[in-house]
Amino acid sequence: MRHYDRYVSLGYDCASAHFLNFWLARLKNQEIRYNWDSWQHMSDKSYGGSFLFDWLNIPINGVLKLFKENFCGLFERENLEITERDCDDYLCVYDKFFDVKFYHFTGIDMTYRNTKGGRRKAEAKLNKNFSKHKSKYNYLSNKMKKLVDSDLKILFVIGIVPSRHLKQVSYEDFFQEFSILLNKMNCNAELLVAVKKGEEFPKNTELLENIYFYEVDDMWMGYANDKTAYKSWVKMFDDFMEVK
Repeated sequence: MRHYDRYVSLGYDCASAHFLNFWLARLKNQEIRYNWDSWQHMSDKSYGGSFLFDWLNIPINGVLKLFKENFCGLFERENLEITERDCDDYLCVYDKFFDVKFYHFTGIDMTYRNTKGGRRKAEAKLNKNFSKHKSKYNYLSNKMKKLVDSDLKILFVIGIVPSRHLKQVSYEDFFQEFSILLNKMNCNAELLVAVKKGEEFPKNTELLENIYFYEVDDMWMGYANDKTAYKSWVKMFDDFMEVK
């Protein structure tokens, strides 16, 4: 059975972190049901707690840029603006330098809709809470720096839906370049990629030695008791970890 010291989500959105944390919780308690309410009260810090990418909405070009920039410069005020989320008309904070949308934990998530008044209130809320959130992302960025400079064995996890996720680099280029980055890190790191079943995806990327591709039935469907997605992600993690 495979073993890693840390399990770290890289996006595309919060679904990867959500299902990863759910699977880690089930390692401790197999009786946990396939829904949000049955496990969200559990707090397991044994695998390092929260990480930088956990609750970001970030395309692959943003992931690559953050790694290349050594996780520096995220959430700088001059790069932030208010924009609409991809999935509805609620507003969120957008970092135009890294192409990152912050759907959660900025004080405006699921609060203001895309209206003139909503934008004004969201902008005011961002200005009011900026220092607090900047300190949080500085902390998480420094945590990632220390992680990749450590000698720990790390499994990075990313979920992708090629037809849904906009990108500025090709998947072939991203995985080729990310594989090189993994080999340059001090830590012993690999990447597990969850691809939505039925999506077209370049097969030549599957030959990379430190990147593994698995299909999942679905991603997060927008509600908390989607058993199909939960079970599919758990099966992916179980199958991957049992590989000798």
